[in-house]
Formats: sequence, structure tokens, C-alpha cells
Amino acid sequence: MTLSIAEQSVEQLGGEASVLARQRRDHAELERLMRRYESGGGSSDERQRVLRDLVQLTFSHAFAEETVLWPALRRLAPDGEALTARVEDEHQRINDLVTEMERVGADDPLHDELAAEAFALIRQDIRDEEDLLLPRLQELLDRARLRRLGSAWETVRRTAPTRPHPAVPRRPPGNALLGVPLSALDRARDLLPAGVGSLAGRRFAVAAACLGAAWALTRAVRRRHRRPRRPSAVTRLTRLARHVRGAYPYGRRTCTTGLTAPPPPPRRASPHSAGRQTPGAAAHSLCVAAPGVRRTGRCGRRVSGRGRRPAPRRGRPPRCASRPPRRRRLPRRCPGPRR
Repeated sequence: MTLSIAEQSVEQLGGEASVLARQRRDHAELERLMRRYESGGGSSDERQRVLRDLVQLTFSHAFAEETVLWPALRRLAPDGEALTARVEDEHQRINDLVTEMERVGADDPLHDELAAEAFALIRQDIRDEEDLLLPRLQELLDRARLRRLGSAWETVRRTAPTRPHPAVPRRPPGNALLGVPLSALDRARDLLPAGVGSLAGRRFAVAAACLGAAWALTRAVRRRHRRPRRPSAVTRLTRLARHVRGAYPYGRRTCTTGLTAPPPPPRRASPHSAGRQTPGAAAHSLCVAAPGVRRTGRCGRRVSGRGRRPAPRRGRPPRCASRPPRRRRLPRRCPGPRR
């Protein structure tokens, strides 16, 4: 028979990150807060702060159990349905009692009676979990899976609702879907001082939650339907300069066929074109020179400068080395060698 997790060491539970060790730490903190409230020491405001901390930890702890742990236990254990149904019934009764405590107020004599009944249910729930459910989960999972389950449980607990909600179902997907807006509502109410009445706190929390939801919805809609911003004048001028510079290079440039490209083969003379030369061949004869020889034009500027061929435009094949360049590729302000 498996021992209760209250009687095992941290190493036996799977380490500090295990879900069993995390559960036992929360149970110890709940017991400490209940004893502090029952001692009656301190002022009324201090007792209300202790009760608020106790309520927040109780319901966030229970919500994470109902969302992460008990579905896994029902999936793995044949008797998981009966075990989890008992604990879920205790959680529902605690929700009803704490809701009634908030309704009557702290000054009502019935408040302390309801608190004592709720504390007894919380202690019974802790015993059932440590003696029955969690040892059963320990039998079915290894240490690595217990640690992964502990990480998931801790993540849900930190974002869970912190107030009682008796109308919320105790099983997913209902509790998981309603947990997100209820968590925002509860945490807005937790920002109020401990002595503020429940009705005023509920109204303030509802107003804050509505404003936050409206702001988030407006921001999401504006991002979805936002028109593209017009670029600034500096950006437009920079893009225009890059376009002009890429389409019409200036300054020193390299011949598109390269310095070391061989001259094109001589064409066979035709009786109809004797003494004439095509524009492409004439342009090629101006730019191509023997290896190591540099040509200069009338302006004295070198035709070959950077020693590399300009990158071809996207979508067009690169120019052949033996193909004469087009007229728009000729060097600007350099008609040719001096005669």
C-alpha cells in the first residue's frame, strides 16, 4: 500500500519540481493560514487580509487541480472517476460556503460559523488528496512525468481565478474556457483593500474588466484593419536614389563583358554592308581591351573601375560575356578613345 504523501520525503515524491511536492507545500500554507485566522490575534483588517490570502490560494489551487490533475487521473486510473468525483463535490461545497461568507459580510455573526465549516471542508479535502488521489497518481507516473505535470499545474495555478464561482463547472472544457475572463475579473477585485465591501468591489472589478476588454478589442481591431503608413520624405528620397542608381549607374563602372573577355568573332563581310559596322560591335570595340590594358576616353575617366560585373536584374538571365552591351549600358559622358 502506498504511503500518504504527507509521510514521504521530497526525494520520494520526485523532487522539488514534482507535482506531489508542490501540492504538499500548498497544503502546508493553507493549514498555516487557517490556524492564523482561527487564533483571533490581530486587528479586524489583519484577519480580513489573512482570509483573503487563504481564499485566493484555495481557489487557484483547486482550479489547477480540476484543470490539470484530475483529468489525467481519470484518463490513467480505472477508479479515477469515483476518486475525482468525491473531491469535486467538496470543492463545490467550499465554493458555496465562501460565496455565502462574502454575501453576509465580516460583521455578521454567521460569518465565523461559515468560516469554520469551510475550514473543516478544506482540511477534509487535503486529507483525501494526500491519502487517496495523489498516491494513486504517484503509482501511475514516473518521476519525469510528475515533474512535467507539476510545471503545467503551477502555470495554471498562477493564472487561475482567485474567487469562488459556484456556477462554473468543475471539469474541462467548461472551467478552462470560463477561467480566463474570471481570472481577470478576480485579479481586478484583488487590487482593492481588504476592508472594501463585496458589492463595491464587484462593481469596480466589473467596470475595470469591461474597460480592459474594450481596450484589448479595440487594439486588436486596429491592428487587423490598420492602413499601411506612408513612408516619410527621407525614406522616399532614399528609395528613389537607390532606384536611379541601380537603373543608371554613374561614376566608374566596369564593362558588362569584363576586361578579360575575348573579342567577338569577326563577322563575315557582306557586299551590302561593306565598310559599315553595327552599333553593338562598335560599342564593344570601345570597351573591350586586351588583358591588363586599360582604355580611357576623351574625359580621361577609366572605363574599367571596380573590377566586378554589376549584378543582373531579378527575373532576367545574366548577360553573355561575348554579347555586345546595349546602348543604355554605355559609359556616360565617355564617347570613346581620342583620335
